Amino acid sequence: MNNFLKITYSICLIFFQISCVKKEIEVVSPASTKNELIELTFSDTSIDYKAIINDLKIDLIVNLPIKLTKIKIKSIKISEKASSNIVLNDEINLDNNSVEFIITAENGDKKIYSFLPKFATEPFKVIKYDSKEISKQNITPTFIHYMPWFESPEFAEFGNSKFGKWGQHWTMNTQNPEIKDGNGKRQIASHYYPLIGPYDNGEPNYCEYASILIKLSGIDGVIIDYPGITTVYDWKLLHEHTLALIPWLQKAGLKYSICYEDAALKNAFEKAIITDKIEEGKRVMKYMDDTFFNNPEYFKLNNKPVLLNFGPQAIKSDQDWQDIFSVTSKGVIFFPLAYHGDYFNLSKSAEGAFAWVDETIDNKFYNYSSKLKFTGGGAMFEFRDFYKIGGWGDGYTTYPNKNGDLLIASLKRAKDAKIDFLQLITWNDWGEGTAMEPSNEYNYLQLSTIQKYLGVTQNENDLALAVKLYQNRKKYKGKEIENKILDQAYYYLISLQTDKARELLNSL
Repeated sequence: MNNFLKITYSICLIFFQISCVKKEIEVVSPASTKNELIELTFSDTSIDYKAIINDLKIDLIVNLPIKLTKIKIKSIKISEKASSNIVLNDEINLDNNSVEFIITAENGDKKIYSFLPKFATEPFKVIKYDSKEISKQNITPTFIHYMPWFESPEFAEFGNSKFGKWGQHWTMNTQNPEIKDGNGKRQIASHYYPLIGPYDNGEPNYCEYASILIKLSGIDGVIIDYPGITTVYDWKLLHEHTLALIPWLQKAGLKYSICYEDAALKNAFEKAIITDKIEEGKRVMKYMDDTFFNNPEYFKLNNKPVLLNFGPQAIKSDQDWQDIFSVTSKGVIFFPLAYHGDYFNLSKSAEGAFAWVDETIDNKFYNYSSKLKFTGGGAMFEFRDFYKIGGWGDGYTTYPNKNGDLLIASLKRAKDAKIDFLQLITWNDWGEGTAMEPSNEYNYLQLSTIQKYLGVTQNENDLALAVKLYQNRKKYKGKEIENKILDQAYYYLISLQTDKARELLNSL
C-alpha cells in the first residue's frame, strides 16, 4: 500500500472511530466550554439514576440499593467538540472506589469528574401526611362539576372500536385520537386540548392529579355527574369512575356531591331493561344513601345530603320523588335544574334549584331563586361545543369567554346573590368547551382566576406541581424508587407543603 493510501486509510479510520463515539454521546452545541460534562444518567435493569453534576463532583439524586454491584451508562451529554473515556452502555463496577470521567477538549485540555457510589442504608421511606385545609377569604362552599365519562384504550371497557378503543366522549362520531399531528397532539372531539393529553377518569394517576389540582385551586370539592347503578349504555363506566375518584377526594380532604342523571331510568325503561321507573329509582337512591350520603365527606346542608338532578327527565311528579326519597335514612335536599321545580310542580320534594350554563350570563335565575329555600349558584368560563363537528347534532348557543371576563362576571354575579353553594361549570366537559381543567390553550387561567376569587395563597406555580407529578407518574411507570419519591411528593401536596413537593419533583 503506497503512502497516500495509508494516510487516506488512517484518516478514514480516525473519522470512523470519532463517528462511533459521537453516536454514543449526545453533544450540546454551542457549549459554554469545550470540556464539560453536562448530563449523566445511570441505569440498572429496572431503575434509572439521574446524576447531579456539581463542579467536578458527580452525585446521584437517590442513593443506590445496597446490593447493587454494577450500573450502566444510560445517557451522557458533553461539550460539542469533546470526547469522553466512558460512553453509552459502559458498565461501572460499584466497588466503593471512585470512578473518573475524563472529558477531553479538542485542544487536549482535560477535566476529570469523580463519581463515588453511595448506597442506601435503608429503603426510601414515605412519610404519610394528612390533608390540610386551605385557608381562603371567600367561604361560600364552592364545587366544580365533574364528568366521569372519559375513557382511554389502556383502561377501556366501552371504548369505540372504530377509533382505537378511545371512549365516545373523546371521539363523538368523527374524531380519531389515534391520529396525531406533527407535535404528537391527538385528534379529539373538542376545540381545546387537555394539558396532560386525553386520559381515562378511572386511572389512579388521573384521580390523584385531578384531586390535587382541585384542592390547590381552593375549591371545596366536586359535584359528580352520576347516572346511578341502572345498567344502560356505557353508564356503568360512569359509576365505576365515580367510585374510583371518591377515595382520592377523601385523602385530599375534599367533599363531593351527586348530580343524578335520572335519564338513566328513562332510557332503561324504553329499552325494557327495567319495568318500573319508581322501583328502580328507589333501588338507586338506597344505594346512594348507603354508599355516599352518610359519608362525612358528602356535602350537606342542615345536616341533610345535597342531591342535584339534571332535569328531571324521567321522574316528573312530586309524589314519585317523595316515594323515591322515602328509602333514605335522613332524606335529601333536592335541587332540580333551574326552573324545573316549577315546570313539574315539585313543591314538596324540591327545596331549591341550581344554575347551569344559561343561568350564569345574567341575574334572571337569581331573581327567580330568591323565593326558594336554597340556591345553587353557577359560574362559567366559556361554552363552545363540538357537537356539530363531532356529528352529535347541531349544537347550542356559544358563549365566548371574552378574555376571561365571562368567568369573572359570573363569579361576581353569584357572589352578589344569596346562594348556598357555588358550582363551577365545569371541570372537564371538553365536548362542550366548558372545561376549567388546564389546557394547552389556556394553561391555568381558569383555576388561577378561581384562586384569586376565593382568596387563597396558592397560585398557578403550585398548580403546575400536580401536572409535573402526573407526567412523572407516566415517565417512571414501574420504577419503584421514583414512584416512592412521587408518593412523598403527593403527601407533601395534600398537606400543603408545596415547597418540599417542588424540591422533590425537581430532583427527578
